[in-house]
Amino acid sequence: MNEHKIRQEQLAQQRRQFAQAVARGQLSALDRFGHPLSEGDDVLLRGDADPVFTVAAVGPVVDPNLPPGLMQVTLTTTFQYRVQAGQPTAPIVIIGRRRPVIAPPNGQDPSLAPETPCGGQVGSADPEPPA
Repeated sequence: MNEHKIRQEQLAQQRRQFAQAVARGQLSALDRFGHPLSEGDDVLLRGDADPVFTVAAVGPVVDPNLPPGLMQVTLTTTFQYRVQAGQPTAPIVIIGRRRPVIAPPNGQDPSLAPETPCGGQVGSADPEPPA
């Protein structure tokens, strides 16, 4: 076999091993502190990128504790960012985890469940409204 063919087979095997490790949950994208990233997490991404945002909503701020004349602009964005699996990614820090709200068996209010710590911070990006 020539070197090119051998290298192609080695790369194919590495890809298969990588896919198997990801499928088994052994590898994940990690934030700066080594916490695995999950869909729905809110993250702070530091860097030189200039992401494009979409304006999702615009409206007045109605809060008597704030000065009049303020507008609330809600922005959304999606962009892909490639990271090395299993290695902490310095520009990414998890600042909030979305977690399913599951009623505890003892009938307690699920909004009173402890939050999941991540990156030294505690919080949920999707808090329950007060009843």
